[in-house]
Amino acid sequence: MAAKIIFRGQISPIMSAIRMGGDVMRISFDVPLMERINAIGLLALTDQPLLVTIEPDKTAATPQPKEKGIYSEFWRLMVVKGVKTYPDLQEVLDCTPERVWDALHAAFETETMSTVSPRQFEQFVKDNGLSEGLITMSRNAEAKAAEKQGALVS
Repeated sequence: MAAKIIFRGQISPIMSAIRMGGDVMRISFDVPLMERINAIGLLALTDQPLLVTIEPDKTAATPQPKEKGIYSEFWRLMVVKGVKTYPDLQEVLDCTPERVWDALHAAFETETMSTVSPRQFEQFVKDNGLSEGLITMSRNAEAKAAEKQGALVS
């Protein structure tokens, strides 16, 4: 067993991230994909009393705006069209609507969905037996994104 587990993360930015009830307080953390290997040791400690120390990460760079990738407009439109609320997608990703975005990042092993093409998403839909409606949504979003990008180039 590890003597100490250190990982970077942040308190989830959702209302239920810090909950008080009875004689306990529950805190939910978001751990970035690149830190998951450091935090995985927590699984072995679920039934053990812990001494928890939390401190601001002074070494963390000031968050920079994410660079827009080639598929950023496509994914913006997918979110607008409701990809996060597709029940069968939530089921395959084993998450709530609030966690779909994080789960998609993990499923595609990426820090930004703007690197995931519509074809990659459609293959994911097919591989997981998801609704054809997601492919229709994807193609509509792709066409709209292409229109917008064409208008920007003209």
